[in-house]
Formats: sequence, structure tokens, C-alpha cells
Amino acid sequence: MKNKFVYIASDIMSTGAQHEISLIEDVLDDLGFDYYSARKNTEINDKSNVSVEENNKLAEKIVKQDTDRIKKADIIIFNIKSHALGTIAELGQVWGLNNNSMDKKCFFLYDDIRRTDIPEKSDRRSWSINQYLYGLVLALSKGRGFLRDLDELRKELLKV
Repeated sequence: MKNKFVYIASDIMSTGAQHEISLIEDVLDDLGFDYYSARKNTEINDKSNVSVEENNKLAEKIVKQDTDRIKKADIIIFNIKSHALGTIAELGQVWGLNNNSMDKKCFFLYDDIRRTDIPEKSDRRSWSINQYLYGLVLALSKGRGFLRDLDELRKELLKV
């Protein structure tokens, strides 16, 4: 597994998001994968020694570094949050790459506790996700959709 490179696509902006990513990193560490986690990228995230000019070029630096690593990755783990616009943009980027024969293996986590298999109708739905986004998830996961939790992610990664 050490020859497979994994990219973690996830929101990194809150303490909770940072903790959640660390749990994904723990799974990857346990399984021996080499990976990129934006949360650990001090070149972008450490603001203590950054000039105004460097900080004002941050968007370009993020796009370059993340895109380079997405292209390098064999596996992409998407930790989907509806508010995480960068992660959603990365999902579209990977769909485009896969549509052009890049064939990245993709896994999707979505932890909304309202997810249920109980039939619901009309306005009484407890959970829903944008259907275009879900269509991309289905396409990139070859119909699998969202994994339930990190244990399921671990089992799927062991198959790779």
C-alpha cells in the first residue's frame, strides 16, 4: 500500500474539521499509505512568517499545490461538507480528470447524522444532499455512494 498515494479532500477551517481529518490520517497511517493532508501544509497554513504580498497570492498557491497533489494521487478521500466549497470544487476537478482517463479511485465520507433508510416523503425529509453533487459522488465511486464511517473506509482501503 505504500506505493499508493492518497489525497484527503476536506474542509480544514474549524477545530472540529481538523480533528476529523486527523482521524482519517490515523487510518491512513495505520494502513501504511503515503498521503497529502492540507491541514499539515505549513507552507500555506502557517501565517507567522508570511508577507502581505505572499498572503495575497495564497489562492494561486493553494490551487497549484493541491492540483499537483490531486494529479499525483492514486486515491482521493472526499470528506464532504455542504459548506466546504473548496472540497466541492476539488470533486468537480477530479470528475473532470477521471473523464479524461485519469481514473482516480475515490471514496466519500458524509457524516450527517440525519441520514436514514426509512422512507420519507414530501417536506418531511430529515436529510438530503444536492442531487448534482450526489450524481458526481455516484459516478466517481462507481455507484457505491457514501461510506458510513471510518471503519468502512478502512475496509475499502484494505481492498486497494
